[in-house]
Amino acid sequence: MERKPPRLNEQLETLSQLPPKNTYADELAKHPIPREDPRPVMIKPAEKVLVPRYNELYDSLRSRGGWEYLADAMASGTITSVVNQTVAVPVTLSADPHWRLEQWPGAVQVYLAIRFFGIVPQATPTTVTGISVTFQDQGGNSAPLGEFVNSVGGNNYNGLTIMPSPITDPGQLQVGSLAVTLPNIATSTATYHWSIGFSAVYLLPARYGYEVLDDEQYLGLEWSKRKGQHEDC
Repeated sequence: MERKPPRLNEQLETLSQLPPKNTYADELAKHPIPREDPRPVMIKPAEKVLVPRYNELYDSLRSRGGWEYLADAMASGTITSVVNQTVAVPVTLSADPHWRLEQWPGAVQVYLAIRFFGIVPQATPTTVTGISVTFQDQGGNSAPLGEFVNSVGGNNYNGLTIMPSPITDPGQLQVGSLAVTLPNIATSTATYHWSIGFSAVYLLPARYGYEVLDDEQYLGLEWSKRKGQHEDC
């Protein structure tokens, strides 16, 4: 006669009938967490941090970043193009802008920022083609002002181009030259009227390039003193 163990004669329980098991509680009962953490505490040592100090750009009203909105000087004139050549004319300011570098404490240089340029033909050319216009400052640096159709001209409001050459003579009204290039497919020249606007960008340099911070901590956007205390990692 075959005999079965008693548990095999019992009815099997479904998963929903089984009691829940808390593995974490069982492990915690077997291996309780000590009140004091036996692991060693890691202390971040003091370190030297180099924080860069950047220069500031001001306008003639001594407003930080205001040079992007203020127009200080303007120049205008005429230029006659020549087929397959580049013709240049001087850019002379219409009035003395009074670049007073001494009235800004710490300002050592002033730069020109091109804000506006416009050009239009005085008479409609016989051949419709394109013209290239560039501005060159006294230091020899060039900035493109745009490509325009010679029969209608055009305006360029996408200024805010800072010329890298500083103004060394505040009393000099001539700040550079304007160049117009006419391609060789044209059959006749034309005279154009142009105007250009500038804003003054004053450079106020930082007293030093970097600031060396000893025993510092970083709090979001800036560094602050720890006051002799260390933070745990």
